[in-house]
Amino acid sequence: MIFAKYGAVALVVLVAAILLYIRLAPMDPAQWHTDPHKAAKAAKPNDYLVRAFGQTPDGDRVAGLYTLPFTTLCFHLQATALQEPRTTVLAGSCDLGFITLVQRSRLMGYPDAISIMADRVGEDRSTLAIYSRSRFGEADFGVNKARVDRWLASIAADLASPQPTS
Repeated sequence: MIFAKYGAVALVVLVAAILLYIRLAPMDPAQWHTDPHKAAKAAKPNDYLVRAFGQTPDGDRVAGLYTLPFTTLCFHLQATALQEPRTTVLAGSCDLGFITLVQRSRLMGYPDAISIMADRVGEDRSTLAIYSRSRFGEADFGVNKARVDRWLASIAADLASPQPTS
């Protein structure tokens, strides 16, 4: 009886420790700040890869061509991303056109890394490469795809909207 009691307590402590580790797990920029041009799809279905316009279409999607300078496009996407809760900058800078963000899930705090690279394609034209992937788990239930699609749709809507004049 006493072993069952201590076993149950040990199990609760172990589960709590695992959940706490997931919620507070550090994200090492050396590992997660990944150039999306060089990224390959993972063997597990818990990532989403957007190749830049003109790149080999071996990802999940190919980005469009935008009539913006590459740094403006990167800053726009970063601002869109940072409006969402639990999203922070891990590494990089849009001044360089390469940034990695971390977004954590609401309930469990699962971290996803999203690396974004904006590329110049001629004068005042640009494109994006994005690699969004989960740190933990086998599947992400479409979270990475939904996030990237939502961010790209937001950019498309903002760019299609008339800009205010002063």
